[in-house]
Amino acid sequence: MGILNMIKKVEAEQKKLETHPAQTLDLEGKLHYLRGLALMMNVDDEIHDKELNYLKVLMRTFDLPSDMLEDLIAFAKKPAETAIPEMIASIVENSMREPFMLDCLVMAHCDERFDPNEKELLTVYENLLKLPDRTRTDLRAVHDLIRKRETEQVNYWHIRIDKKWYEHLLPFFEIKIEWVQPHYIDNGDGTVTSLDTELMWQQEDDGKKREWEKLIDYATHLNYLKFAGYEDWRVPTIKELQTLIVKGKESPFIDTTYFPSVKTDSFYWSSSSNADNTSDAWGVDFNDGNVLYYFLKTGSYYVRCVRGGQ
Repeated sequence: MGILNMIKKVEAEQKKLETHPAQTLDLEGKLHYLRGLALMMNVDDEIHDKELNYLKVLMRTFDLPSDMLEDLIAFAKKPAETAIPEMIASIVENSMREPFMLDCLVMAHCDERFDPNEKELLTVYENLLKLPDRTRTDLRAVHDLIRKRETEQVNYWHIRIDKKWYEHLLPFFEIKIEWVQPHYIDNGDGTVTSLDTELMWQQEDDGKKREWEKLIDYATHLNYLKFAGYEDWRVPTIKELQTLIVKGKESPFIDTTYFPSVKTDSFYWSSSSNADNTSDAWGVDFNDGNVLYYFLKTGSYYVRCVRGGQ
């Protein structure tokens, strides 16, 4: 073996995942975490060298003795059925669902092929861990970026899960990202908060068109229902409504990640009257991103309520 190859071998044997979230677990928590990955490693009844090497990387990261590897392999080949619920419970209780699933995705693709059994186990894990659909999608997007690292030198990326769950993987896999910060937070209760204006919006309107004079009745109804736990919903001003417009994209001109059901067959009302003609009011057409002032108040259009601000 040449000197360079010898040094590279030593480097590989010392490689760690710095700042891995699971480093903070106690010994029992680390074992449960690694047992789950060991099952992923052998679910196709074949342990590949790259899978084994990734498990070793995690063991070094967790400061575990190398002789523990044989115990993990034995568990992977013949797991105790009672240990699996304990393993899942530990991952959930320690808030390690996201990094665990990312490590499972890396493990499943270590041998550069995606076995049907690996794919099925990923889905089973996602279900047992009760991961929301949106989180499943984002975790797979993170992993997709890792897989494409050899062909994409710079990645423009908009992802919704917290970076703390995956940023340890980026230097390990030599990934460079130019971050695109999200402008909204999905509150998970039918509302979205703008990080730019701090306004809270209905994520979806009710799909009904109303005359301008009936808008206050709709907002009053939301307050009566205490929609999302609040009683101060109102119709947005035109200055507030136009902050939702996103230029430089195809129709609809709004962030459909956070407002997926926006209507483009008509306009959205604001509470702002036209100062030059009070028979008209201002509104926004998200089909073309225009702000318009000549909507007759007797016409019927959509409304998306807001709270906060003013």
